[in-house]
Amino acid sequence: MILNRIREVSLQKKIDKELKNSSVGSNKKVESVLILFDENVDAEICELILRELEFDKQKVKEIIFCDTLNNEAQNFQTKISKKQFSWFGRVRDEKVRDLINFKFDLLINLTKGNLYLDYLTVLSNSQFKVGLSNSDIRLYDFMISTDLEEKTVFSSELKKYLKILNKI
Repeated sequence: MILNRIREVSLQKKIDKELKNSSVGSNKKVESVLILFDENVDAEICELILRELEFDKQKVKEIIFCDTLNNEAQNFQTKISKKQFSWFGRVRDEKVRDLINFKFDLLINLTKGNLYLDYLTVLSNSQFKVGLSNSDIRLYDFMISTDLEEKTVFSSELKKYLKILNKI
């Protein structure tokens, strides 16, 4: 319990430090996408986003955060839990580090208040970052104010604003 709190305080400090050094997104069209979500988010929304925005599935990567790594999340490409973060915020999973270091055109974080995925969002080299409202506004280039239970509304709003911003 105490160790988890130490880890979370350390992650929050690292988030604040990284945000001071962050850069502005680009105007490049979206070709590659990284989607971050946790086990509380209905995975169906990822499929809906892919269909709505017509992204090539080969260029879309997903990271799911689970409290414990179990077989329920085996359908997803990359799984991560809090045990894969060191006390000082280092990501232990090499596959996740590679995804974070890859320069995706778009990052979509489908969680609110998940400190671990917020940290991955900050570390990511993604060109354009989209998140949900009621999150830390410093993390994202663009935020959408809908509830994830309204899957079609979220995906259609995302498509509408990406078109307006000339990203798709």
